[in-house]
Amino acid sequence: MPQWKTTISNLCTIYNHIHGIHLEMPSSLLLPSFKLFGTSGVRGYINRNVTPDFVAKMGLAFAISMGGKGKVAVARDVRPHSLAVQKAVESGLMAGGVDVVDCGVAPTPSVLYFLLREGLDGAVVVTGSHTIAPIVGLLFFQRDGGEISPKDQLHVEKIYFKGKLVPVPWNRLGRYEMGSPLPHYEEAVIGLVNLKKVSGYRIVVDPGNGASSACLAKVLSSAGCHVWAINDVPDGRFPNRPPYPRREVLASLIKEVRERKADLGVATDGDGDRAVFVTEKGKVVWGDVTGALFAREELRERPGGTVVTSINSSDLIHDVCRGKGKIVVTRVGPPAIIDALRNDVNAVFGFEETGKFIWPGSLLYGDCALSTLKMLSLMNGLGMSLHEAKEDLPRYHMIKRAYRCSESLKGPLLQKVYESLKKEGVSLSTTDGVKARYPDGSWLLLRPSGTEPFFRCYAEARSAHRALELARHGLRLIREASS
Repeated sequence: MPQWKTTISNLCTIYNHIHGIHLEMPSSLLLPSFKLFGTSGVRGYINRNVTPDFVAKMGLAFAISMGGKGKVAVARDVRPHSLAVQKAVESGLMAGGVDVVDCGVAPTPSVLYFLLREGLDGAVVVTGSHTIAPIVGLLFFQRDGGEISPKDQLHVEKIYFKGKLVPVPWNRLGRYEMGSPLPHYEEAVIGLVNLKKVSGYRIVVDPGNGASSACLAKVLSSAGCHVWAINDVPDGRFPNRPPYPRREVLASLIKEVRERKADLGVATDGDGDRAVFVTEKGKVVWGDVTGALFAREELRERPGGTVVTSINSSDLIHDVCRGKGKIVVTRVGPPAIIDALRNDVNAVFGFEETGKFIWPGSLLYGDCALSTLKMLSLMNGLGMSLHEAKEDLPRYHMIKRAYRCSESLKGPLLQKVYESLKKEGVSLSTTDGVKARYPDGSWLLLRPSGTEPFFRCYAEARSAHRALELARHGLRLIREASS
């Protein structure tokens, strides 16, 4: 275990003993640290830390972790360099004895429906997801359609670093074939909703020139919606907006929703697993609010069920679920959320505040198309617009900020901000990073990003003034710790 993690673990123990205050022992500090896997998969800059040689070895390590047998779907997003990465990972998989189904360019959720339909043993998707164009990544999935668990990620890393990357003999090499998930994608998604509840709605979609550009509008049209699309020509340079569908880059979508007098707008990221909604009034809805609406709906249908979300989600979800169901809070990232969903038979819904919404009975991953149809169904059932539905919820104010820092600084920064917050004498949680909860119910979360060179700051309160005050305090602590 790295020295900085050992130090923080000891600090937790000593502080608990002296002050009699219970602090969660951080699971991230008790487990061996990941060297390759981040919050979601393995990511990096093409030809800098993600090279063809590295990718081929990761493919081989994954194949060995599977016992050198089975069949895996492999797909990519629209980034120009993703093709080279896809071929490298396919080479590694086949060298390890695993058969490969080349699915070409496809949204991540479409590949997972294909995996389930064909009864495959796993999937690898080459995508930078929501990150900038030069970044590329590898997402690894198991046969249930969810990302491999943290435990399995550690197993793959162990194989990679322990020098056990031995290819199979020539006569056991994996076979190669082509496959296409897109023809079945439409059928899979539409089969999960009541079409009577979604047909007739007016929608504007913004795939952001990503992998969903060729199919998102088509799926929704086939469900009976009236659809207009912008930024729907696949282009891995992302010329019209960054792939991360944030409020500040969705001006074109907002304008189109208003001009078309649409009922809903939706934007997604580079690989089509996120859904960020725009109301009929042109207002962008936070993923926390959308997640709370979906969770409330699921618990109406299945009272007492479990909702899973991450530590950086708004307290709004606790208000919505109180007395209606159980909440499980995890580390940030789909692998942790998915692992909790697959291990709870009563799980009805999971989400990440970035716009990933998961219905475990349908697919163990986010899907923009399914999320959009689920939202229309929710609106139909309530007899409300999205704007009206969200106004029915308690109001919180959350501010998100990011401080750029190198990977090598993340550990020391986390230790220092922990020590600073500990001196404030507030309740602390270390599920992921360090989260301070104040007597007025507001909270501050400081954590290193698992996908980008940032240290993230989240602050939430019932008033905008208090949220801003906490966000400034959090950034000040990070700056002081980095000086």
